[in-house]
Amino acid sequence: MMRNKFFLGGAVLCCFWMTGLKANAQNIINDLETSIAGEGTVRIVCDPKIIELLGIPASSTPPEISDETQTVKLNGYRIQVYMDNSQMARNEASRIVGLMNESFPEVATYVRYNAPNWRVLAGDFQTKEEADIFKQTIQSSLPELGKEMYIVPSKINSPVSYSPAP
Repeated sequence: MMRNKFFLGGAVLCCFWMTGLKANAQNIINDLETSIAGEGTVRIVCDPKIIELLGIPASSTPPEISDETQTVKLNGYRIQVYMDNSQMARNEASRIVGLMNESFPEVATYVRYNAPNWRVLAGDFQTKEEADIFKQTIQSSLPELGKEMYIVPSKINSPVSYSPAP
């Protein structure tokens, strides 16, 4: 008899604990998605089944996204078009970004500063071969940049198409 009471009490406590977890999950998602002036905005996009697993009511689920292109970070390659640590390096990096954007508007260009070096990186290539082909294109179109150009391993932005489960 006493054993049954402990079991029943434990089951009731477990139910309260699980209910609290679900409420915390809802609060976490709402807290993350709340916009605060002067700070960034977080938008949680996930399969609706994940929201169901969290036990969040349908009214507070994030909006579904269909056929929207997003990016994920993958290991890949970029082309280091420029690197320097002189006093004029920042201005030169900006000039090279403008030149790259004008010549290759479809290719993303990134400026990175890791003291004391300014670097300009181009592209998001999944294979070294893709990067090498584009490097040759840059060298033929903009020969003044070709002397110091290298293919470097990098975290790249890779497009992903997301469509929620029906």
